[in-house]
Amino acid sequence: TGSITLTSGGLVIDKNVTISGPGANQLSIDGNQGDFVFGVDPDKTAVIAGLTIRNGQIGIGNVGALTISNCVVTGNSFGGVSNVANGQTSTDATLTIANSIVSNNSGPGVSNGAFMGSATVTILNSTLTGNSGGISTTGFEGGTNVTVSNSTISGNSADLGGGIYSYWSAVTIVNSTLSGNSAGTSGGGIYAEGPLLEISNSTISGNSAGTSGGAIFNNTSGYVRIDNSTLTGNSSGSGGGIYTVNGVDLSNTILNAGVSGENIFNNGGVVTSYGYNLSSDDGGGFLNGPGDQISTDPMLGPLQNNGGPTLTHALLLRSPAINAGDPSFTPPPS
Repeated sequence: TGSITLTSGGLVIDKNVTISGPGANQLSIDGNQGDFVFGVDPDKTAVIAGLTIRNGQIGIGNVGALTISNCVVTGNSFGGVSNVANGQTSTDATLTIANSIVSNNSGPGVSNGAFMGSATVTILNSTLTGNSGGISTTGFEGGTNVTVSNSTISGNSADLGGGIYSYWSAVTIVNSTLSGNSAGTSGGGIYAEGPLLEISNSTISGNSAGTSGGAIFNNTSGYVRIDNSTLTGNSSGSGGGIYTVNGVDLSNTILNAGVSGENIFNNGGVVTSYGYNLSSDDGGGFLNGPGDQISTDPMLGPLQNNGGPTLTHALLLRSPAINAGDPSFTPPPS
């Protein structure tokens, strides 16, 4: 227990290994502002569990296969976790962050780059908060995939993509909340410029951008699909909710405008409603699917613990969104 301070550089993981600490509140590894605290070599598999990793330039650098479990990664000056695949040294780099907190890192909480290779990031039951950017992911000439599930990305800030910055990467967000993130220019919650962004059963709340896309700035080469989600209280000069240059598909989603910017600002893309959406404004004229409601107050409660894996906005009594979803919906088996 206590703290271990590194004095001669970071800890290089050059073989398959599991490192199990007594708990993140029991033992911390202090990088002493060295290059990194832990570094996983190419083609090596590592599990790091039950530790606080802090005060490095990069908390953990990975070019192998890494699982971070029940850890806190905090106070690093150039990013919390860096995951990079390089085709010259490794065909694949995989990173899983589970039941962990990545917080108050001066660079992105999670930075993912794929150079001539492929990289995969999975974030599960975790919180990324107070970082200079929550997730920054870049893919070149290879498949880069990021999945965020049952997780919270909150209070992060960057010039582009305060919560998530995605460039040439496929991003899937499910059962998660992005709240209170900010961008100096575009994409307070998410800046997406890749092949795919899918959002389901998620909450995007109270994010802001200086210019465009308070919740989402969409310039994907493929499409954005948003289903069974709530976008509320997001603000920007243009597109407080969604600013889109390319395609957006919407279904069973609540759009509740913030203090500035419309719910949907379309700059040349194709916005398609598959129905049962509710917008507090006119939805840019795009919400004409079955069951869509426009210029309607959804009557949402505050962002709070309503019993799910993350904070959400419950529907208030007599909300017009109650029983207004797709009637053909079949709930999952209990």
